[in-house]
Amino acid sequence: MEYHDIDKILKATLSPSECPSEELNQKILNQIKESGKIKMKSKKILMAASIALCVLLLPTSIYAAYKYLSPKEAAVEVGDNLLSEAFEKDGKEVIQTVTDGEYKVTYLGHVSGKSISERVASSWELHPERTYVAVAIEKADGTDMSENFEESLFVTPLIQGLKPWQYNIASMNGGYVADVIDGVHYRIIECDNVEVFADRNLYLAVSDTIFYSTEAFNYDETTGLITVNEDYKGTNVLFPMELDPAKADSKKAQEYLEQLEKEWNPTEEIDNREENTAENEGISADDVDVSTDDGGDIVIRMKGDN
Repeated sequence: MEYHDIDKILKATLSPSECPSEELNQKILNQIKESGKIKMKSKKILMAASIALCVLLLPTSIYAAYKYLSPKEAAVEVGDNLLSEAFEKDGKEVIQTVTDGEYKVTYLGHVSGKSISERVASSWELHPERTYVAVAIEKADGTDMSENFEESLFVTPLIQGLKPWQYNIASMNGGYVADVIDGVHYRIIECDNVEVFADRNLYLAVSDTIFYSTEAFNYDETTGLITVNEDYKGTNVLFPMELDPAKADSKKAQEYLEQLEKEWNPTEEIDNREENTAENEGISADDVDVSTDDGGDIVIRMKGDN
C-alpha cells in the first residue's frame, strides 16, 4: 500500500481523541509477558505487530506532527532562530489539515509577541507586537511544490466584524517567508498582533489567489461572520484561530483600528489640520489646494498661486 493511501485511511478512520484504552494497553502487555518462551523470530514478529498496532492507534494530530515540520523547525529552516525559540517557548501547535481543490493545507501553529523574530521592518516601530502563523501546503496529488513555488497562494488572519477585503495581511503590515522542504511548501506569515481581537471569532484563511478574494469567502454584514463560499471552484480554506481570550483588549483593538485609519488616510489628516489653520488665519478652506508632487510629498498652495 502506498504512503498516501495510508495517510487517507488514517485521517478517515481516526479522530484526535482516539488513543489506546488502558484495558487494551494492559492486554498487550500481558500478551508480551506470556510470550517470554517463544522463539526469537516470533518475538520479532510480535514486536513488529505491536508497533504497527500502536501506530494505528496514535491520534491523528501526532501522526501529522510526525509527517510535517513543527512550527519551530519551520522557523529554523527559513533562517529565523529567534522566532523558533518563541514558537518553542510560547507558541501553540495546532496541526489541522484540510484538503480542498488542488491543495492540502495544514495549519501548524502560531505565536504572538514583541521582538520575537530576527526580521525587522519599518512598520514595527508603530506596531511592535506581531502575530506569526506557520502553515504547510502541498499538492493534493503529491506533486512536488518546488515546481510551483511562486504560484498564487494567499494566507491571512481574518477578524469577525472587520471587512476581510479591507483588514487582512496586506493591510495589517504583513508579510511572509517561505521555503519548499521535501516537496512541501512551508510558509510563516506575520502581521500586526491580532490577539487583542481574541474575544471575537478569528480565522486563518488560505486560498489559491494572489490577494483576498470576495469570490472565495463570504462576509455577513450583520453578524460579521466569515465563511467559505461553497460554490468557489478552487481552494478556499478557513481554520478557526483560537488565541488566548485573556489577551483580548477592546480598548487596544479600537486604538489599533484608529491608528490604521490614520495610516491609510494621511492626506485626510493633513487636510483637516490645514483647514483648521486656514480658518484660524481668516482663510477659507476653499482658498487652499492640496496636492502631491512627483516625489509623493504633500504640496499646499493658495488658489491662484503658480
